[in-house]
Amino acid sequence: MKFLDLFKRKKETERKKVQRYKNTRGLGITPDRLTETFTSSVLTGSINKHIRSSNDLRDQARTLAITNNYGKNFVQMVVDNVVGADGINPNPQVQFENGSLDTKLNMKLSNMFSSWADNAKNFSLNGRMNWRDFCIQVERMRLIDGEVFIRIHKDEMQIEIISADLCDYNFQEKQENGNTIYQGIEYDERKRPVAYWFTEIDLMTQTNAGQRYRIPAEECLHYFIPDLSNQLRGISSFSAVIKPLSDLQSYQETAIVQKRILASQMGFITQDKDTNDMDIDDDVENPMQEIVEEFAPGEIKQLAPGQDIKSLGVSQGVSDGYAEFIDTVLNQVTTGFGVFKQGFMGDTANINYSSAKFGDQTQRQRFRAIQQSLIDQVLKPVVESYIEYLILHEMSSVSVNSIPFIMNSITWIRPKRESIDPIKDTQNEILLIQNKLKSRAAVISDRGDDPAQVFAQIESEEEKFGQVEVINEKTEITENV
Repeated sequence: MKFLDLFKRKKETERKKVQRYKNTRGLGITPDRLTETFTSSVLTGSINKHIRSSNDLRDQARTLAITNNYGKNFVQMVVDNVVGADGINPNPQVQFENGSLDTKLNMKLSNMFSSWADNAKNFSLNGRMNWRDFCIQVERMRLIDGEVFIRIHKDEMQIEIISADLCDYNFQEKQENGNTIYQGIEYDERKRPVAYWFTEIDLMTQTNAGQRYRIPAEECLHYFIPDLSNQLRGISSFSAVIKPLSDLQSYQETAIVQKRILASQMGFITQDKDTNDMDIDDDVENPMQEIVEEFAPGEIKQLAPGQDIKSLGVSQGVSDGYAEFIDTVLNQVTTGFGVFKQGFMGDTANINYSSAKFGDQTQRQRFRAIQQSLIDQVLKPVVESYIEYLILHEMSSVSVNSIPFIMNSITWIRPKRESIDPIKDTQNEILLIQNKLKSRAAVISDRGDDPAQVFAQIESEEEKFGQVEVINEKTEITENV
């Protein structure tokens, strides 16, 4: 009976351990056969429960984004393609009722926005961030943490970025007015966010100050790209590659250590057992010979009779097949990141034009989708708040009712993109224009330029130097009459 009780108690203990593991398991690195009892990592039920239990995912992603060369390269690559060197900029194109552009209003709005957005002291609450820096930091934090919060201080019209870790996953509360606080976000009965709750941080110690503060949803933006429709908080872009990246880094470190061992040869001096007891004459003084322990480069020493040197080295091991293993894991990593492998690695070996073109087009579609999410969720609301600020402070003659009309007229100038084959792409754009399938303004905008500025420059050049015409792929200049 005692044996049965012990066996039953042991099974009950193991069952509790497995159940506790299931309850605490979240996203990120999960135990495997090498570290703990194998349990399949299946996401069941609400995705928000798994997000809540994965606080360590954000820490793991931050570590890889800063200390891992592949993680750091991924973040920089996405930011460079989404934001670029010039950023994503609004271009007002307000029109009169007859369809002509209101050039005066458009120019005034553009100049006022530039003077505000390009000045870090006016734009940001901390005075260290302008419009382009803001776009970069917002996208970086979205990639690493999975989400980021932006507060718009409408009284001063200044922008503040709030890190996702300040909105506590574990803060849940039922309000007296019927609202529910779940994972730090307050929702109404329709499950719409009405406010965000953040933890105050002591500036000196950089620790929790023990208090929370509430920001209404009208003043706070929550930027993340959901994977599922009912998702309430963001998931890091590193979630699918944390395990492969960690394994890859561990393998590389192990291979390097082995190479260092191979480069460090060791040796042992062996002695014949028959010469252990040497016959020594009684009248010979100092019969003990010098024991050789160390050798220096170029040094020659005489061994004792019967002694020999045996070298010790490692000839095979974990570093065998290094290139093949790295290539296999990188396929997993780049697939998880959703980027073109050759472009991610900057490797042009064994790749032709068709493959490069296909990979580049696939990446551009993904980057353009991220750009649109950034524009819709963050940049448009910020610009709209700024226009509202101008109207309320009587800095613009337009009315509040015209704000939606102005916002709909704004075109967004995206970062410039270099073409793999500029001649072929230019010929394709010309054919689209000639067949009236695309406007010249759209082509210029896709290139990352402001159509109004380009048209003005062309008109100015033609007035000074004559009109440029393209005839049979040859450029000729004809004088104006």
